[in-house]
Amino acid sequence: MGAQKLVTVIRSGLGPELRHIRDQQRGLTLDDVCEKLGWPLSKLSRMETGKQCISEIDLGALLALYRVQGQERQQLRAMLDLTELPNVRMWVIPLAHSAKAGFSDSFYKMGFHADSRPVVHLESTVSAVFLEEPDKTDFYRRRADRLVQAALNPAKSAEFAARIRREHERTC
Repeated sequence: MGAQKLVTVIRSGLGPELRHIRDQQRGLTLDDVCEKLGWPLSKLSRMETGKQCISEIDLGALLALYRVQGQERQQLRAMLDLTELPNVRMWVIPLAHSAKAGFSDSFYKMGFHADSRPVVHLESTVSAVFLEEPDKTDFYRRRADRLVQAALNPAKSAEFAARIRREHERTC
């Protein structure tokens, strides 16, 4: 079985951060990095735009190539530290299960108390919208249920994050 890959909210911030480090802080082009790592240009481009997940092995290779240390490495690790907070549950969806779970865009499903109707918040690059209609919120409830079914449970997700953290610690 190949290396597991993260398909979580975490990846939405990781790709742009890696692009910023590559481009702005290290002055490297996509060509430079892909040539050194033996990757096709499209692979790194998709990782940086969040269209492809980043495996722990690929992340380690990028961090080593970019010589990411100290403060930057700490920021990347902080994303994993969130899983240790008591009010945060992380659900990792293995890449192999992401398509059937319907993982294509982000949404926030909110319920404020037992008597209230749920609200769904959708956000895109140019706008945001709140959905309150029962048929639309029910669509996203079913979608959230599919995501939960496809995900590792919170304990296994935390184990996965801990393993990634250990990998990062070894490359420091």
